[in-house]
Amino acid sequence: MHEIKLPYAEIVRRRELLQACQRLQNHRPLAHIFADPPFYCRLAGIPIEQTYDDPRAMVLSQILGWKRILETVDCDVPGVDVGLVFGSFLTASAYGCRVVPQPGAIPGFESWFKDAADLPKLQALDPFVTGYHAVEVDFYHRIKGMADEFPVSYQGGEVDYPARRASLSTYSEGPFTIAGMIAGFDQMCLWCYEDPDLVDAIIDCITAKEIDRISRCWREMATPPGVASLADDYSPYLSTEMYQRFVLPSQKRMRDAFGKRMAFHSCISESRLAPFWKNELNIEVLNGFKPRSGLGNLERCYRPISDLFADQIVLEPDFDGANMMIATSDQIAQATQQTMQLFGRGLGLKIGATLSGGHNPDDMAKMSVIKQTILALSDQRPTN
Repeated sequence: MHEIKLPYAEIVRRRELLQACQRLQNHRPLAHIFADPPFYCRLAGIPIEQTYDDPRAMVLSQILGWKRILETVDCDVPGVDVGLVFGSFLTASAYGCRVVPQPGAIPGFESWFKDAADLPKLQALDPFVTGYHAVEVDFYHRIKGMADEFPVSYQGGEVDYPARRASLSTYSEGPFTIAGMIAGFDQMCLWCYEDPDLVDAIIDCITAKEIDRISRCWREMATPPGVASLADDYSPYLSTEMYQRFVLPSQKRMRDAFGKRMAFHSCISESRLAPFWKNELNIEVLNGFKPRSGLGNLERCYRPISDLFADQIVLEPDFDGANMMIATSDQIAQATQQTMQLFGRGLGLKIGATLSGGHNPDDMAKMSVIKQTILALSDQRPTN
């Protein structure tokens, strides 16, 4: 039994707050903490490499790592959860890239698609049974079979079994991002100008394969399909015209395959594309958009998002691990205050920060400043 030193009543309250946030009914923003695998593995004392070989290590690293985070950081995370956490290299390996181990870190990968002669190889790939995606499917069944061996309790409450909720990756990194993984992002950008027909063929092929892969994941879990969940960290670097020409059609195709709404992740708060995300993709969650030039640049990064989406969808901005490693408590408080001012009532707002591999575990307590600032200012929010 792994006991988390938090009252069960607090966990229940956090779950209720999260549900209200998802329904756009919150009375205040939530303080949400993300943690990269290298960070929570270090807290748990389990080498990250071991988690890719042993499903028990994958489960235990998350339980032990998040136990320390939740007992150290005052936030609104509603308890320990367990996922099949591999990283973007899972998708790259599913599409034929060679995985490159990196000691103590998430593995990298090597691109392989050189020219049109490689298109038949791409067309023949089955990402569901290739590379680490096949490992993920195997881990899913093995973790489900051992889930009851990893009980978690909270003070004064019932026993939870978070490994029972482990699920396959039913989100997509995005067809253009995957194309960049297998061919190289620079090369894909050049082909957009020099060989647009090849770009069309690559993206069309990957889009079809992602729809098939995700559909098979839902069937493997014997679960009705949920809302489409799409990430895209590469296409915001394209011009608006190139985005409309090459990327937006594939995103709409994926949205339509799983319903008319979607959750969308982009690490980049790219205001040029935000109107398309709203008007063309009809997203209901926008996750991860990060200030690219430090916490002092929030107005430029967040204002366009706020003007389009505030109080209409769930918004999950992330202050980013690199910023948080160097930020002082005062700077975090100022950034939280400015974010609250920019996003109005915050009915569906989760102000997030990432604990990344380079973080000093002894320094993570300063993340509590986000929630402390939210609570101090919650009665002073502007009501747009």
